[in-house]
Amino acid sequence: MLGWHDTIAFLTIPIILIIAQAISLRILTPPSDDPTIQQSQRILKYLPLLIGYFSLSVPAGLGVYWITNNVLSTVSSVGIKSYLKANPQKAKEIDIEKLANSQNSALYNPAWGYSTREQMFDEAKLNVKPILKARIPENFI
Repeated sequence: MLGWHDTIAFLTIPIILIIAQAISLRILTPPSDDPTIQQSQRILKYLPLLIGYFSLSVPAGLGVYWITNNVLSTVSSVGIKSYLKANPQKAKEIDIEKLANSQNSALYNPAWGYSTREQMFDEAKLNVKPILKARIPENFI
């Protein structure tokens, strides 16, 4: 009823989607020596086929959207990675102890009840469920 031209045009969308998704997975998935990650990566190799099959039962516009989104996200991810590789950020020297013990630190939060880092670590070592109510010291104003 559609004719060969329209049918072939409609069936090219899933094929292009499968190719684009497979290339994207190959480019963006980092290699790993961990056997569990390798197992999940083997399973993900079939994902493009599954998405291609799903694109047969949805409107063609959704397939075109998936292709466009896939290509744009892959290009932007590769572009960001290459930019960061070419322009590495220099780590600033940060005094962790000074930051942790300062009054503006997230560790020093009177609502949590910790005035020192050691108090926080001592409670964490107990390995018990924390008290969820606020413990504001009486001298805190």
